[in-house]
Amino acid sequence: MYVDRSINEDDCNLFSCLSRNPWLAQWIFLILSVLVLIWILTTTLILSILVLMWICCDTMATAVLQYIPAEVSLPLG
Repeated sequence: MYVDRSINEDDCNLFSCLSRNPWLAQWIFLILSVLVLIWILTTTLILSILVLMWICCDTMATAVLQYIPAEVSLPLG
């Protein structure tokens, strides 16, 4: 019994591999979904930190302009 194991051009592409192994396509989709989720969460965290730093720096820079000196109370009498 002879089995022809010659490599065919049609059998060496990604789509034929995915069609023969549907679980592989599911794993690839799952990994890509997780990577996209991690990217979105990381981007959100970095942008949140940048906004908080901007608010802190802006508050410190404008605090001098908003300073109102306290009135000096003189003793009556």
